Amino acid sequence: MARKSRKTIASNCPQNQIGYVDTATVSSKTETLATGAYIRLSVENNGHETDNSLKNQILLVETFVREHEELSLIDTYVDNGFSGTKFDRPEFVRMMDDVKSGKIQCIVVKDLSRFGRDYLETGYYLETIFPLLNVRFIAITDQFDSIREEDRNSISVPIKNMVNAMYAKDYSRKQEAFRDMCKKTGRVMGVNAAYGYTFSKETRRMEIDQTVAPYVHMVFAWALAGVSRAEIAKRMNLLGAPTPASRINRTSENEWKDSTIKGILYNPIYAGFHVMNKSKVSVLKGIDPMRTGRDEWLYFPDFHEPYITMEDYNAIETMIGQSKQERTDRLKVREEIRAQMPDVFKGKVFCADCGRQMNYGRGSHHKGYKDITFQYYRCRYSKQFAKCSNKKVQQSFLKIVVMDQIRALIQAFCDRATLLEEVKRSYAKPGALNPIERGLSRLTEKERLIDEKILRAYEDYASKLLEEDDYLAIKSKLNADKAELEQKRGELERKHAALEKTINQYESLAEHLKVFLNATEFDEGLVKELVDKIFVSDDGSVEIIFSCKDLFESRLLKEYLCENGENEDGNCKIS
Repeated sequence: MARKSRKTIASNCPQNQIGYVDTATVSSKTETLATGAYIRLSVENNGHETDNSLKNQILLVETFVREHEELSLIDTYVDNGFSGTKFDRPEFVRMMDDVKSGKIQCIVVKDLSRFGRDYLETGYYLETIFPLLNVRFIAITDQFDSIREEDRNSISVPIKNMVNAMYAKDYSRKQEAFRDMCKKTGRVMGVNAAYGYTFSKETRRMEIDQTVAPYVHMVFAWALAGVSRAEIAKRMNLLGAPTPASRINRTSENEWKDSTIKGILYNPIYAGFHVMNKSKVSVLKGIDPMRTGRDEWLYFPDFHEPYITMEDYNAIETMIGQSKQERTDRLKVREEIRAQMPDVFKGKVFCADCGRQMNYGRGSHHKGYKDITFQYYRCRYSKQFAKCSNKKVQQSFLKIVVMDQIRALIQAFCDRATLLEEVKRSYAKPGALNPIERGLSRLTEKERLIDEKILRAYEDYASKLLEEDDYLAIKSKLNADKAELEQKRGELERKHAALEKTINQYESLAEHLKVFLNATEFDEGLVKELVDKIFVSDDGSVEIIFSCKDLFESRLLKEYLCENGENEDGNCKIS
């Protein structure tokens, strides 16, 4: 969390705002505090059984909550493999959302370091956010409970937070040194084995897993025979072969896919290599976990028993290289095609029957990505799921229709601009006023008459021709009439300002569009400027919604033009 936003949070969270929870009130009604258990395991400890392991943390925290009658466990939030120096952890964010919504009124952690190792951010939550939201915070092994005043005011808490921050950086420095040593010597750091192998703790080497070894041999045999990855995956599913995911208890992924086969074929471990530097992470340097490219990997040959020979490995590497090159060539050609055949109506073409945006595509009358000859828009929703068919319309057809409509719009704009000039000239004559100006003039005259009546009534009252009660009644009535006139004046003045703005916008756009009046070629710039949406129907009809529709159909402008812009039969020229 950036320091810049902290004051904003503090100043914009009044106690009656959604997310504020009065724990005293909650406790009096429910007798228990809705409690969230927060568990975190560092990215650098991930996969190792230590005192800070997830299992031990969960057991400790949940036992603590059960032993305290005033706490009621609502949810457990677990961030596995996330650094404590950052607070954008997914489960931490979810927990804070629950805190702000009032679902959680108490947070329990193993210790302060599990909550966070950035002492500024940690202190900010403990000293500002949680008190503001009336949330109780408990760190078990640090014996911290925010409900106790002596704990809140203790100097030991910020010191512990600073120590935790320093520990995180120091531990990261040691881990980087350890990883560098392992890279130089080829020492195996992890215990996770690839599909077809098991990890031996005695030899610290990968050993072939005989239960799935036949399937691994099949994958490589088929690949070397030229069978596609998709076909290999299909065959493995037919054989009922256990998937890599099922071997590590991820039962939700129990199907062989193209990507599963790719993960095996692209892994050098099956040729006997021990590979390191596949990923990078550094809390010290602020590097988030990231995968590295194959050119950055470190290879240690003859490290364990292989599945394939070096000859087969080189053949597969050649196949991989060829596949990548073919993909690069396809992408290059497609980029050239995209540059030559752009989507000139991007985001503007919609299905008139179901309302969904139509997909843009490029097609060919012959097979092959090099023979693309036309562009089209298609609604992918069939009548089974929507009110439309799987309609398709070619871009070339839309270009013709849209440009015809644009030319008609420009002609109408220019014709109305000419009429607008004529009407403005008629109003420019001495004594001529447009309807709004006439209305304002009439209001001014009515206000003047009311002022005269008020003055005359006062004179009659001063001359004792009127009783005081009668004078006050007359004055009150006339003032009410004047207030009503002033309200009408305000409305007319706002209408007059809106009309002036509309006329200026219209004249400016009409002047800009004049140069395109006789355009014959398709103009993508005009489409972007004037077209808002294009609706295509099943019957082939096309409706175009222009972005300047509101300006062209302005009721104010029509009223202004129709006042003097009439035909010989008395009808408005623009009706």
